[in-house]
Amino acid sequence: MAKKFNINLVAHMDPIDIRSRKATHIMQTIREVINSYETNLKIHDFHVETLKNNDHLIRFDIVVPNDSPLTDDEWLVEINHALRKRLGDVTVQINFDHTDLGVDRSLI
Repeated sequence: MAKKFNINLVAHMDPIDIRSRKATHIMQTIREVINSYETNLKIHDFHVETLKNNDHLIRFDIVVPNDSPLTDDEWLVEINHALRKRLGDVTVQINFDHTDLGVDRSLI
């Protein structure tokens, strides 16, 4: 790609265990919750870890547009509440990334 198009690319794959029904269910639930807000939030770097007490630690990143109606702290509370309602007593760690998604900066 660098030679042909004069650009550098990085490929990143999230290691999701597609054979794990629990991880698949958790990921689908997270997507449903995130999409329900209709604010162009995007998730990546999803990871589920089963803890010694059989609880689950769920970690993922959310890309938040600059025109987001909520702060990161407000999103954290909102998403945690929604996920606990649907998944039970889970521990959720969210890293928030920011970008200009959805902002048209064109001059035309």
